[in-house]
Amino acid sequence: MTEPRRLAQDKHSVFVTAGTGFMGRLLIASLLGRGHQVKALVREGSQHKLPAGTPAAVGDPLSADSIVSHLVPADTFLQLVGVAQPNPSKVGEFRAIDRAAGYAGAGNEGLHRCAL
Repeated sequence: MTEPRRLAQDKHSVFVTAGTGFMGRLLIASLLGRGHQVKALVREGSQHKLPAGTPAAVGDPLSADSIVSHLVPADTFLQLVGVAQPNPSKVGEFRAIDRAAGYAGAGNEGLHRCAL
């Protein structure tokens, strides 16, 4: 009988949006510490906020084009982009984030996706 595959022990190539935020910096540091390859989408001028050793992809987190071009060779996509001071009047911002992330991952059947 074969041993079940332990996903948590596998090494992954992870693409993260909002890697310079509170959650992003902590998550990236943890992923790197576990031996995963990580690349983060950041806005111009924010590269220095990434944990050491994290390659930066400069772009717009609300643009699917900024995301799509960096998904390969990633096998995991973590969408951490949020809205500052969320409230019902910001529904347009939430929809832009969802559209960009959804379009970016469409058609990539082997991609693990997670939005927080």
